[in-house]
Amino acid sequence: MGNFASTYNVSIGDKVIFSMLEKEGYLSEYLLHQLKRTNERNDYASDSIFANFRSIATTGIKPGLLYRSSSPVNNEIGRAAYANGLAEAVGINTMINLSDSEEDIKAYFEAEGFNSDYYKSLYDAGKVITLNMGVDISGEDFGQKLVQGLRFLINNDGPYLFHCTEGKDRAGFFAALIEALMGASKDEIVEDYMQSYINYFGISKDSVQYNTISNDVIEMLKAIAGTEDLDNVDLSKAAEDYLVKGGVDIEKINALKDKLSTEISYSEEPKTVRTYIVVKGDCLWKIAEKFLGDGRRYIEIYNLNRDKIKNPDLIYVGQELILP
Repeated sequence: MGNFASTYNVSIGDKVIFSMLEKEGYLSEYLLHQLKRTNERNDYASDSIFANFRSIATTGIKPGLLYRSSSPVNNEIGRAAYANGLAEAVGINTMINLSDSEEDIKAYFEAEGFNSDYYKSLYDAGKVITLNMGVDISGEDFGQKLVQGLRFLINNDGPYLFHCTEGKDRAGFFAALIEALMGASKDEIVEDYMQSYINYFGISKDSVQYNTISNDVIEMLKAIAGTEDLDNVDLSKAAEDYLVKGGVDIEKINALKDKLSTEISYSEEPKTVRTYIVVKGDCLWKIAEKFLGDGRRYIEIYNLNRDKIKNPDLIYVGQELILP
């Protein structure tokens, strides 16, 4: 999780010996590498699960405003077209690309089979920032680029989407910082982080893998808070202090909070109303696919029912939903 050449003065061909600093210090990484997934769409229940695409609706963030996903432009894991289509369906206006450089983006555009025209339209309009971040969350370069991405978000309008390649690690830290700043609890942040592992690997809550891998986001929160004691720290204030140390002034931080807590205006509810009662096994995607002919239109159902749906990924048997 770092740059060996610069940190340890290591060159290609040098022999490196690793030893464990603490018992089970590598356990979360070991368990992660035991998990298996496929890159075949048919092995997943929906495009949104396959593309790890979801709205963040933790405390303080208005639903339908901030999204995270796998890459909508880098097709390394076969998900770009799906994430791109979902971004278009929910009307993403601003993209924060955590993983790629300008050169990477141009190479994707020129690649055979490129199929992310919506992403390209936003890029051409200056609505995409490329940060080319590494994965060393304690590094100075990581912090500087993260702040750069947040400034870009502040200076543009939502809905917003941030992503790396898989939407797990760099996106996980980016999400944890924003969620903490906006007032989310530790449990909310852990649950959002782990949803990526549920989407990709189908791991169950309270499993050994779930509980162990969730320590990764706990370590991220400790890095943000600057303390091991997360039970007695104000995460929102800690995230604010983290940004101030990174060079973001309070005015900009308040502007970010305003951006993420202000509800987006949508068209009025239709005069002719049809409804649907949620049954076991339903999700908004399936309902949209059945009644609207396209699962990607799930956001329209969500927008009409925001008074009863906090998180578009969570609906309950017996709920009566208004349909477009």
